[in-house]
Amino acid sequence: MKKIALEFDLDEQQSQVPIPSIFLFWNEGNVNDAQALIEILFRLPNYLVSSKLQSNLQLCVNSLPQGAKVEHIGAMLSRPGEVLRLIVGGIPPQQFSDYLMQIGWCESTETISTLVSNLYGLVDEIRFLSFDIGDVIYPRVGLEFFLKKQPEHEPRWELFLDRLIEMGLCTPAKKNALLAWSGISQKADNPELWPQNLSRGDRLLSSRASSVFWRTINHIKIVYQTDSPLEAKGYLTFSHQWIDARTLTTSC
Repeated sequence: MKKIALEFDLDEQQSQVPIPSIFLFWNEGNVNDAQALIEILFRLPNYLVSSKLQSNLQLCVNSLPQGAKVEHIGAMLSRPGEVLRLIVGGIPPQQFSDYLMQIGWCESTETISTLVSNLYGLVDEIRFLSFDIGDVIYPRVGLEFFLKKQPEHEPRWELFLDRLIEMGLCTPAKKNALLAWSGISQKADNPELWPQNLSRGDRLLSSRASSVFWRTINHIKIVYQTDSPLEAKGYLTFSHQWIDARTLTTSC
């Protein structure tokens, strides 16, 4: 296993730490053995794996086309019932509808096909298809859209977001905020917000390296669910690094 991530549903201020969902990410290589996945689920605390969930997981894995794989799974502990989220990659977007029908997804695939047709040419790839299973195959489906470069080097970000505005999935204000996110932050930008635990490393490295936070847009996910409006979500990332000051000067 490559890593474990926790996801928290926060609709409002919480008085205590909420129950997280647990996402499991694999090392390189296919993890398309349903039985191996089921055995992993049995190890999760307070997570009941019903026989119907097991059979649905087996169906979803067995129905994957050649070259596709389960990228990661999420035990949605914060949601009602025993819900497992599957995130699969390697399925050609034009085959999303066929795959969903094969696993018994009972909703119309017209919206999925329309999304692929209208948006695929504006991104580098629709990398992942996500959906929830349990005793049934749930109606919620997510499509994750990726562009390899950040907005300052990729004009298609603006075109893609403009299309989402036309579809009623984004607002101009949110578009501008998203496009302004990527870049770097240094201590001099907001010294009052700089984490205190980085100060020792900053002093130690002094002029030899610069302490920066990288900000990037990871992807946009569009969620379709029956009897609900389409929803677009932007996933932002940031990370800290000490880098050679000369590299920073050159890249800027």
